Amino acid sequence: MQSLKVETLQEGDIARVFPLVQLLRKDLSLDEWTSHAQTILGGPARRGQGILAARDPHDVILGLLQYELRMRLDGVRYMVGTSILTYGLFHKHRQQVAINLIRALEALARERRCQFLQTEVADRDGFDRFDTLGLLLETSGHEPASRTFHKAL
Repeated sequence: MQSLKVETLQEGDIARVFPLVQLLRKDLSLDEWTSHAQTILGGPARRGQGILAARDPHDVILGLLQYELRMRLDGVRYMVGTSILTYGLFHKHRQQVAINLIRALEALARERRCQFLQTEVADRDGFDRFDTLGLLLETSGHEPASRTFHKAL
């Protein structure tokens, strides 16, 4: 697979990635997805949240990852990544997309001076700690905590 570029999803791409989003949520309408994505990408809280998009050299978006910067009462800053969506013709392509998204999220969390990264894997994502995404997270240093994976930064 050729190299992927990971960057923040642009508002102009919201409708374009809707088929990818439907891999996770078939019941979601385009209007609901658009409203959700615009809230994340365009609201005043944008500084602390967003959606990363993995693009191939032909500008095809093959993966998404939603994130949010959080702070605990004790002042510890951390990043939460959720809803990892990948597309590829072959399993190894989807895995490479996920690796690129996770690495970009780690870099963003370090840039924002987070002390750890928490990656949430929903039951409906079809992953558990012994499936590919769970193993991928564990082998890159994340530790499972039920269905949540943590990595110290």
